[in-house]
Amino acid sequence: MSQNQLISLSSTEPILKFPNNKPRFARSTRLLISASIGVCAFAASCSVTLAQSDMQGSQPRYKPVLSQKPTLLRPTQRPLELKVNTWKGQRVIKLWRGDPAGKEIALTFDDGPHPAATVRLLDLLREQHVKATFFVVGKKVDEAPWLLPRMLAEGHEVANHTYHHINLDNAPEAVVMSEIKLGADAIQRACGLRTFSFRPPGGHHNDNVLSGAEKMGVRTFLWSDDPADFANPGAEVLEQRLIGKVSGGALVLLHDGIEQTMDILPDLIARLRKDGYKFVTVSQLASHLEAAAAAHKTAPQQTATNSPQHPPIR
Repeated sequence: MSQNQLISLSSTEPILKFPNNKPRFARSTRLLISASIGVCAFAASCSVTLAQSDMQGSQPRYKPVLSQKPTLLRPTQRPLELKVNTWKGQRVIKLWRGDPAGKEIALTFDDGPHPAATVRLLDLLREQHVKATFFVVGKKVDEAPWLLPRMLAEGHEVANHTYHHINLDNAPEAVVMSEIKLGADAIQRACGLRTFSFRPPGGHHNDNVLSGAEKMGVRTFLWSDDPADFANPGAEVLEQRLIGKVSGGALVLLHDGIEQTMDILPDLIARLRKDGYKFVTVSQLASHLEAAAAAHKTAPQQTATNSPQHPPIR
């Protein structure tokens, strides 16, 4: 057997023959050998460098950064507010509840109008002979202005829910006043009415909001009862949160365009009527409270809430 044959049998790499007849390994093997030599040289260099660093007493160039134990960030929580009406002389300027001794309730519907859903809601209220208040969003009014004349024609109140439906908690007073004005302008374009009833989106309000509203000549309406229908908790849950818990002077927060609210309204209206309540708008609720206060020569500062509330998540 020739020398070349012996090399071929003992090697796992193919052998290339060159003109000088000296066998050489394939290129891949040569590259592997070169890389191995390079790695070994680099490792040796690193060992020498670290040894020198230790001898000099210096710290390694890279070291892990120990961070503090991570903590869960909680959403900002608004401070609890005593739900008490705010008066300026004999005029109530922020209303949570009407006269608790009266047998009146104001149903309010926020965040409309919605072309299809609002028509169905108006049909239902007309069938039930109920007058309500619609806190409408200006930009939505501009999209469906034809709905507002019908609201007025059927005895409902149209009220201002700002133009862009933004959280006013951190808004400067100038922005608050602009949102109120833009919302009022949209309502006036649609139906010719200048409204002076206002509700901040989500109920978010502070001194800037109240001050801006007062300068714009509008009254701020909040609510005494909020079943959180916007979260779609189920018709049975909504009934549990309202039926048997709503009381005199209640300002009930509901939302336009919520199917579960539509489902419970007939039964809710029937139960409240059976208990002797009648339905009024928010402006009527406020004026009747002011009349009662004037009759007693006092501005009552009653707490607005008698039932468990479900804070807005918006």
